[in-house]
Amino acid sequence: SENLSTLSIFFKDNQNELKGPFTERKVQEWYRKKLFEGSFAFCFMKHGEKPQGGTLFHTLDELCSRNGIGSPFSLPSDVVPPEKKRAQAVKRVHCIEEEMRSLRVKCDEVMR
Repeated sequence: SENLSTLSIFFKDNQNELKGPFTERKVQEWYRKKLFEGSFAFCFMKHGEKPQGGTLFHTLDELCSRNGIGSPFSLPSDVVPPEKKRAQAVKRVHCIEEEMRSLRVKCDEVMR
C-alpha cells in the first residue's frame, strides 16, 4: 500500500513550470515558510514516475480545504487505498459518536 514515503510530489508554479519530484517533508517545509501560493498545483506520484498529460493536479487551496491547513500534503483521499479509507471512516464515526455522547450528557445537565 502507498504511503507518503514512497510518493513524490510535483508542483506547477505561476509560470506553469513543472517542479519536482520532492518529498512530502520538503514540500511541507517550504509550505511552512509560505513559499507557495494557493493557485500552485500539486500532484502525487509513485516513486520514479513523472506526471503525464492526464495526471490529476490539485491546487494548494483545494489541498488545504481537503486535508486542513496544518498538513495539506497529507495523502489525498483519492490516493488512499480503500481498506485504509474504511478504517479512517470507522475511526471518524467513533469520534463523532463519542462527541455526541458527551454533548448529550451536557444537554441533560442543562435541562435538569
